[in-house]
Amino acid sequence: AHQAFDPADPLAERIVAQVSLAVLERELERAATYPLPALESYTLLLGAISLMHRLSLADFERAHQMLQQLAHRHPRNAIAHAWLAKWHVLRAVQGWGADQPTEAQLALDRVGRALDANPRHALALSIGGLVHAYLRRDLGTAGEFYERAREASPNEPLAWLFTSNWYAYHGQGPEAESAADKALRLSPLDPMKYFFDSLAATALLANGNWQGSEALSLRSVRANRTHASTWRTLAYALVMQGKMDQARE
Repeated sequence: AHQAFDPADPLAERIVAQVSLAVLERELERAATYPLPALESYTLLLGAISLMHRLSLADFERAHQMLQQLAHRHPRNAIAHAWLAKWHVLRAVQGWGADQPTEAQLALDRVGRALDANPRHALALSIGGLVHAYLRRDLGTAGEFYERAREASPNEPLAWLFTSNWYAYHGQGPEAESAADKALRLSPLDPMKYFFDSLAATALLANGNWQGSEALSLRSVRANRTHASTWRTLAYALVMQGKMDQARE
């Protein structure tokens, strides 16, 4: 029985993971069935983060409504605005919204509102960098945002995750893999775990770690088969190992 209370024991880790999953599933059930005004703020937040990363259009729109409700309820709190910015990034990537420049500006408007509330909000700074990197193709500005995010909170997992891909784009493989490893360690039970695994797989590609990239890509697609970029990363990792039949599949 003492194993369950030993943080270093694998049994304790499995128990924590199962409890976390049960709590998240309960909050998702509430988020999907209760009227928005009746939901607690933490339910709105957890539910929205999970639903927006399922990449189902109906779930995605529900997540937007939840985040808007949260932002309306707490207008001076940065977190809802930060996640609304991330929502616009995903909307652009999935092709569900307006053109990319419009979605980028809407996302940056939300980042701006978050930083008005808290200029050192690491999550908002991380997502601001993501907008500049992915939607504006401005890696210089993105790097500045990521650096500010890491300085504000060295334990913000998204800051390290996005930084890992920033290093990858610059061909700095060892730094990319190191930052990805740190992001994964900082967020072992994240509701968007597949997203972490997908971006970490890209970082490992930059370091020539084909087997590690394949393993992370497979774990990501098992959790979410609709994230197209993960399949591209997986195919690349397989080709680099000479597994051509699997890559074609």
